[in-house]
Amino acid sequence: MTSKQKRFRRNRYLLIPDTQVKKGVPIDHAKWAGMAIAEYQPDIVFHLGDNWDMPSLSSYEEKGSKAKEGARVEDDLQAGNDFMDLLEESIGGKENQPEEKIFLMGNHEQRIERAINQDPKWEGVISYDNFRLEERGWQVYNYQEVVWRENIAFSHMFYYPRTGRSISGSIENRLNNIGCSFVQGHEQGIKYTPRNYPTGRTYHGLVAGSYYLHHEKYQGPQGNNYFRGLVVLNNVHDGDYSIMPLDVEYLCEKYEGMPLEEFMRKKGKNTRR
Repeated sequence: MTSKQKRFRRNRYLLIPDTQVKKGVPIDHAKWAGMAIAEYQPDIVFHLGDNWDMPSLSSYEEKGSKAKEGARVEDDLQAGNDFMDLLEESIGGKENQPEEKIFLMGNHEQRIERAINQDPKWEGVISYDNFRLEERGWQVYNYQEVVWRENIAFSHMFYYPRTGRSISGSIENRLNNIGCSFVQGHEQGIKYTPRNYPTGRTYHGLVAGSYYLHHEKYQGPQGNNYFRGLVVLNNVHDGDYSIMPLDVEYLCEKYEGMPLEEFMRKKGKNTRR
C-alpha cells in the first residue's frame, strides 16, 4: 500500500486471537496470519495472548521427574517459538511490517511466573525472555495489563477489580462493567456486539479467543465447533470500528488454494470437526 492510499483510510488493526501452541499441533495458520498481515497492511497487529500454551506447567498436569519436566518445558517453549518464527517469516520484508506489533501476555504464558513462585528450581531456568518477543519487534504487555489505542481497551482478559474474577457473560454485561469499547482474547470462539448511544457514539465489545487448527481435548467431542480465525478491525477511530472476521477455512482456501478439510488430510492431520 502506498503512503497516498493509506492517507485516505482510517486505522486498520489485525487481531491474532489465542493460538495455544504446544508440541505436535499444526502451525500452518501462522503462515496464513503472516500472509494476511502482508496483504491487509494493518497499522497495528495485536496478538491477544496464550501463544505458549505451556501444558508442562499446568497445575492440572501430573508432575514427573525434574529431567522429564525440564524436557517438556523446552518442548513447550520451542513450539511457541516455532509459530512466531513462521509468522515473522511469512510477513516478509520490512515493507510489510506494521507500525506496531503488540503482544498481550495470557494466563498460559503466566504459568511460567506462577511456576517460579511455587517452585524455586525454575528460577533462572525459564523466564519470559525465552519467548524472544522483543527481538522480533513485539511490544510486550503483562497479563491483564490494559493497552489503549484509539480509545479502545485491549487486554487478554478483563476482571472485576474487587474480586479478581473474569468479567464474563454477554457483551452487553461486559460493556456495562468495562465502560468503553474493548477487545479481549481468553475465551474460545467469537462474541461481538456494538452499542449505539443517543450522543452518536458507538461502543464495541469483542471477544476473540481462538486461532488454531487442533482439537482441545478438554472441550470434548461436542465442544470444539467454534470460530477460529483472525479478525481485522477497519476504520478504527475514537472507540469505533467495523469488524471483518477471517476464519481458518477462508484463510486456507485463500492462501493454500484448497478447502481446509482437504489441506489437513494431505498433511495427515485430523481437522477440528
